[in-house]
Amino acid sequence: MDYLTTRFEVKAADSGGVRGYASIFGNVDLGGDVCMPNCFREFDRNSEGKVLMMFGHGMTEKLPIGKAVVSQDAKGLAFDAELVMDDPFVKRVHTHLKARTLEKMSIGYDVLPGGSKMQDGKRFLTDLKLWEISVVPWAMNPLATITGVKSRADLEDAARDLLGLSKSKARRLAYAGWPIINGDDTDSENTEQLAGQLQTLFQTLRGN
Repeated sequence: MDYLTTRFEVKAADSGGVRGYASIFGNVDLGGDVCMPNCFREFDRNSEGKVLMMFGHGMTEKLPIGKAVVSQDAKGLAFDAELVMDDPFVKRVHTHLKARTLEKMSIGYDVLPGGSKMQDGKRFLTDLKLWEISVVPWAMNPLATITGVKSRADLEDAARDLLGLSKSKARRLAYAGWPIINGDDTDSENTEQLAGQLQTLFQTLRGN
């Protein structure tokens, strides 16, 4: 399963209800992925015909925090969710959503056969199976993601937990990216070049 993160565009957050967009069409994430219009043709729905809503793709809390009706419009993947407000953790999440201290959404998806095309270093996604949508606390920004990384092992753990990479891919990222982050790379003080190096690294790992 792959993940793609975007800013959480909230339309409303009332008593247990949250509406907004989980994905914006035409937006290029730092992994080089672009969701194209009408790419979400297939959804993994539960018995009530709704997609599960998670927190952090279930990496922290293993249970869903709610269920969402999703639909595609000209802008992106819109959702209308009802949270499980009897759960104390979900109440905390809802409080932060209203306060906008949580404002990112991510989608968990698989690319269906023939559903992607590489062009100019970007992967254009045209046919996806959506498994779930998630509220996430971090941005799809490599510089922000690595702020608390103190060692190569920390970087490997972050790549697995935050980017959803496999163990082998996370290890490859850690060995390749640590010299950049640790300052061993002569260009590491150049913020724009650092972002570009990490973006290229993410694209390579996600494509293999």
